[in-house]
Amino acid sequence: MSAYDLNRLMFEVHHQDDLAAKFREDPDDLFKHFDLTESEREALQSVDQIRILKLGGHSLLTLFFVRKNGTLTDFDHAVTHDVEGLELRYG
Repeated sequence: MSAYDLNRLMFEVHHQDDLAAKFREDPDDLFKHFDLTESEREALQSVDQIRILKLGGHSLLTLFFVRKNGTLTDFDHAVTHDVEGLELRYG
C-alpha cells in the first residue's frame, strides 16, 4: 500500500475546483484515476480525517482536504491528542 495516490488526490482536489466538484458529485468516478485501496476510498468518501491520517495522509493535505469537504472537529482532536496508531507526517 502506498499513500502516494491518496495524497495526490487530496492535493488535486484542493487545487482544482473542477475536481473538488467532481469529488462531491461522483467520487467513485474520480477514484478511477487514482490507485487507491478500498480503505483509502472509503476514508476519502466519508472524509474520515483520522482514517486518512492513519492510511498515510500528509497532515497538511488532510487538513486542506477536510476543510474543503468535511469538518475539522476530528482533525483538531487528532493533532492535539494522542490518537492510537496515528503518526502525523509533516515533511
